[in-house]
Amino acid sequence: MKHLIPYLQDDQKAADYLRQLRWPDGSKCPRCGSDAVEPRERCDNGLQRCNCGHCAVRLGQQFAMFTDWTSSIFEESKLRPLEWLLVMGLWQLTLNATDIAAAANIQERTAQRCIPTWASTSRSSHRRDGASTSAGLGATP
Repeated sequence: MKHLIPYLQDDQKAADYLRQLRWPDGSKCPRCGSDAVEPRERCDNGLQRCNCGHCAVRLGQQFAMFTDWTSSIFEESKLRPLEWLLVMGLWQLTLNATDIAAAANIQERTAQRCIPTWASTSRSSHRRDGASTSAGLGATP
């Protein structure tokens, strides 16, 4: 978990770290897979908004926006990037949901839902020792 400490300072740093895990070669559109994306303003929770030029042209619109979490396991989550990163780090330490909830200052029920979501998508791509091979954050085409 030591490798996460620099990213546990604020939502923007946590979101940047999670984006790097999802797209190590740079952001791609989760709808079409194009890397012709333009960063836009950030959301209040630190997530980066981007516009996909390819999708915008295809849809006949000026913008086709997405965020770091579009089409990922985090998309519908109410947790902020910092909270998710903390939950993932604590899970790597093999803590149970009660301990994770207390340490992350979230409800135990939320921790109980987060752990299976993260664990099921990360089994093949994220080892408990912290080494990452892909992130399991959501596949893009």
